[in-house]
Amino acid sequence: MADRIPVKAIYSGTYGSSDVTSLGELSSGETINGSYITDNSVTLAKMAHGTDGELITYDATGAPANVAVGTSGQVLTSGGVGVAPTFQTSTHTPDDNSVTLAKMASGTDGNLITYDASGDPAYVTTGTSGQVLTSGGTGVAPTFQTAGGGGGLQSQQIFTSSGTWTKPAGITKVLVQVVGGGAGGHNTNGMAGSGGGAGGYSSMLIDVSSISTSTITIGAAGAVNGDGGDSSWADGTNTVSSTGGKTGTINTAGTGSEGGVGSGGDVNMGGGDGGASRNKAEVYTIGGHGGASFFGGGGHGGVSNNYHAGVGKGYGSGGGASSETSNAGAGKVGIIIIKEFS
Repeated sequence: MADRIPVKAIYSGTYGSSDVTSLGELSSGETINGSYITDNSVTLAKMAHGTDGELITYDATGAPANVAVGTSGQVLTSGGVGVAPTFQTSTHTPDDNSVTLAKMASGTDGNLITYDASGDPAYVTTGTSGQVLTSGGTGVAPTFQTAGGGGGLQSQQIFTSSGTWTKPAGITKVLVQVVGGGAGGHNTNGMAGSGGGAGGYSSMLIDVSSISTSTITIGAAGAVNGDGGDSSWADGTNTVSSTGGKTGTINTAGTGSEGGVGSGGDVNMGGGDGGASRNKAEVYTIGGHGGASFFGGGGHGGVSNNYHAGVGKGYGSGGGASSETSNAGAGKVGIIIIKEFS
């Protein structure tokens, strides 16, 4: 019969005026005191059907009650005394030092873990062999990059014409070397002259952490009978400059011309003076040689009517002077060399 409990599940005793063991089965609607049910005798098969996934709890009155089915992944969470537990999405924060390597999700070989600008964990992509982890600053994830040589010389820029120096990425200091233009030798008409003076030299080690560009001016080479031009580095904070050499004069055995002068640097030097002309036992005359610069010698002087003078050789050097009907030489253009350090 439906909804009957077998007698074997009932403790031997009395029910009404009859012996319980003689009743066989109870009819629907009949009740029995729980004290008459034998311990461990109510099996799952004897329990009423319920909703798939529900649990049984007790409400505030002590009566049995259902715990509603949660969604996948939710955990049973206590509501405290007087409140039935419910399935909820877990918000549990792991205890300190409880997440071991075994608990972490698998990743790509060589990746590292960092935090992005929003504070979320993020990967640092694996670099190539020999690269080093390099900070990108606040808000930028670090990356593996080719090592910069430990703060040494990274590159250099050479200017032989005016322009603008632009700081490369990662450069913090520069060594600037400035040479003025060399003067041309003096060209005479039937007489000997002095050679052109060389441009001055100056150099300076500059911190360019807050400097991004600098104006570069290169001193022109002095033409025959012409002075050399001035060279300079000007970044708005520092000005390192060197004047050009002076051209020669007409003479037979007099003084030479003056070299230029460096200024504004840690090291400031004058360019070499142009040489004076010479007489050789009244047989022939030699024009003065060009002044030597920091980067090399000047042009040789002309000899009487047979050999023309030489032009300046090293950057910023002076040209040689003529002698009698030989021709003088021009000076050499100035130069600025910028050595760049990280």
